[in-house]
Amino acid sequence: MARVFITGSSDGLGLMAARLLIDQGHDVVLHGRNEDRSRDALAAAAGAGGVVSGDLSTIAGPRTVADEVNKFGRFEAVIHNAGVGYREGRVEMEPGVPSVFAVNVLAPYILTALRKSCGNWLVNFASQTPAERYLTLPHGTSEEPTT
Repeated sequence: MARVFITGSSDGLGLMAARLLIDQGHDVVLHGRNEDRSRDALAAAAGAGGVVSGDLSTIAGPRTVADEVNKFGRFEAVIHNAGVGYREGRVEMEPGVPSVFAVNVLAPYILTALRKSCGNWLVNFASQTPAERYLTLPHGTSEEPTT
């Protein structure tokens, strides 16, 4: 079976994907943004092959996560699930880099670029909530829908 790494797998879609893949016999390595979240992930996804901790909201964080993930060897797939919503307002863990951009865009790029050995599968998860706000727009307008 395949070895799969899933970012943001301590709850939500990432945890659900981890459980399903483990149940199918895959070797899943989990991720939590800190030691507590990683511990929660391991407890919630019995049978996981391991866990990596690291905050993806900084530039150094994804580098550290990539270094730890590479110690596991080859992965057939990586699921980029970790994400930050837009409702928190502008938060910067790095000067000039909003956390939304750091976690949702830079981290998947850095993790992908620094992986030592991976198969051909990269999967990006995203919440539908922000997209739904704009899917209801009348064609050709830039106004946000009214609720």
